[in-house]
Amino acid sequence: AKQLLTELPAVPAYRVQISVLGSLEVRRDGEAVEHADLRRQRVRDLVCYLVARRRARREEIAEELWPELDDGGRNLRTTLSYVQRVLQPDRADGERPYFLRTDATWLELVPSDRLVVDVWAVDTVLDDAERAEDQGSPAAALDAYRTALHRWRGEPFADVQYAAWAETERQRLRARYMSSALRAGELWLAAGHNVEARDAAERAIQADPWTEHAYRLLARAHLADDDRSGARRAIERCRAALSELDVEPEPATTSLMTQLEPGARKP
Repeated sequence: AKQLLTELPAVPAYRVQISVLGSLEVRRDGEAVEHADLRRQRVRDLVCYLVARRRARREEIAEELWPELDDGGRNLRTTLSYVQRVLQPDRADGERPYFLRTDATWLELVPSDRLVVDVWAVDTVLDDAERAEDQGSPAAALDAYRTALHRWRGEPFADVQYAAWAETERQRLRARYMSSALRAGELWLAAGHNVEARDAAERAIQADPWTEHAYRLLARAHLADDDRSGARRAIERCRAALSELDVEPEPATTSLMTQLEPGARKP
């Protein structure tokens, strides 16, 4: 037991928050970390990679972050030491790290009540929303959706725009967020909460300006408040976005456009 205790890392007295929705941010008990090492691009790359993968082999990380090198292991060791300083600047020499555990083969960013990662939290609350939907509890689902929507700070992994591994995770997160925003908006609209429905639609549009469903939701939410001019503006925004891609609107969008033309009867 004594040997086990000496092998376990000490629990820090503070909580670390890592945000990768938008530009990378690291906070310690709510205060932004301004450590000089955090300004290093490879440090930011490694933190983002570990958030996306949680656990990965050293060789895999070296190949992804230093593809131009035959052996990126040395670069990884150096960058890893910088990351450890950012996460635990008060860790004593020889003390095992708490947040980012390592051995000869693996690196692992370990979930705990002392580590809060925004995209992990978003995934968790969206899992809760899906369970609530499966259990026939739309009110509980909406509570979870609301939490997820307000946690979304911007484009995931904005610091690593061109990395293939980041794009895969970015697309997954964006698609899940979009589906959740639209589902929440539809539920709010059905419940007569038109302001919340419009907010959900705007959040979906901000995440993906070419999603027709979001513009239709926005227009219908305006119509629910008998605001035909607001609905027309939403559809005009949709038309402008589609023109950028040189694509035709979906039938449901065309139908709504027709309903909103001047002189058309109210549906």
